[in-house]
Amino acid sequence: MFLMNKFLYRRLLIILFIFGFCHFGPFGYSYVFKWVMSTNEIIRVKSFVRQNVFTNNSFARYVEIMDKASFDVKSVSSDGKKNYYGVDGLFYVFSKDYTKDVEFKLEEVSESKYIQSENGEMIISKDYLMPVVRNVPYFPVSNIDVNQEWFANGKEIQKVGFKELYDVVEIPFSAHYKFIYVTNIDGKDIAVLAVNYGFTQGFKGTKILNYISGSSDILYYWNLTDSKPYCMFENYFFNVVYNDGFSVVYSGTSEGNLEVVKKWEEVEKSTIVSNVSNAISNVKGAEVVVGENEIKLSIPDILFDFGKYNVKEDFAKVLKDVANNLKNYKQVDIVVEGHTDDIGDDDYNKRLSELRAKEVTKFLIDGGIKPERVSYVGYGKSKPKVPNTSEENRAKNRRVEIRIIWGK
Repeated sequence: MFLMNKFLYRRLLIILFIFGFCHFGPFGYSYVFKWVMSTNEIIRVKSFVRQNVFTNNSFARYVEIMDKASFDVKSVSSDGKKNYYGVDGLFYVFSKDYTKDVEFKLEEVSESKYIQSENGEMIISKDYLMPVVRNVPYFPVSNIDVNQEWFANGKEIQKVGFKELYDVVEIPFSAHYKFIYVTNIDGKDIAVLAVNYGFTQGFKGTKILNYISGSSDILYYWNLTDSKPYCMFENYFFNVVYNDGFSVVYSGTSEGNLEVVKKWEEVEKSTIVSNVSNAISNVKGAEVVVGENEIKLSIPDILFDFGKYNVKEDFAKVLKDVANNLKNYKQVDIVVEGHTDDIGDDDYNKRLSELRAKEVTKFLIDGGIKPERVSYVGYGKSKPKVPNTSEENRAKNRRVEIRIIWGK
């Protein structure tokens, strides 16, 4: 007998209260479950993680993490029985100091390429670590009845360890599914699935990892109308034990939402380019660079006094104008990058570039852009625009770049 834990039950009550009552459908009625994707769309998933970390059975810290992933459908094919989708994925991980910040800091960016069948099976090269969880959800047949249960194999790919010393391990599991009910949200038929899995695995021949165990309980909302996920709520627990006996427990919750973004129309892109170009037109040395899926504003460090990160009062209006032109484009995410030249201490330059990027991010949020749509990162001298071979070139490298990313 499958039992939802108390967290998921409370989640279920909250969701029902917000979205209305469910209906179970007539006895014996089957619903069609399968992925349907198109090459003219980008699928974007955004999730929020709230996690407690314990080391050697003692509480260590609480963290808040935001994950974003975008899936660009490059191809659609068929073997005569089912469809297969070629997908390019981009995965972003962000964190923030929940005690004082509303801004998210970009921590990591990963890429992936894979083939996914319409029933959820994923074919991925070992060269890619993302996505971490694979073959969830998986539908063994396309027509499934309310209250039907099934098991399906999945796996997690985990990079476990520390910055310089880590192991990459594959952890197989068998997930249990139950189709609970169907409800209607915003005019769409949404199926609610309970999914849970657990695993326990020891390792030999690894660098530092000895043992890992874990469990995941998921309330998964599947959009029957559009044949894609809608949202999910998860309660998870993982215990990692290293070869020296050191142990780390991760316990937390996550919630994620999916949206489909149509690929950029040239008219819409041109409008944004024109508006942001006007906003920075009075900033000497600023330029706009247009790419396939992004627009980049490169602004020299005249925004700041030497060695400082506070935006000069004269340029505050420029950033507010940029925010005002972007706040209504919900398809757009923004990453603010700070850069320096090669003069000075590496750690100092990286920290200064990060603080400047964070300060610009604050202005964009104050200008009306939602915090979950904008993030910052400081690269110091590591990504020069031009070689640092002259003072003129160094001036070009001291900059802040605002990347306006469509769907990714």
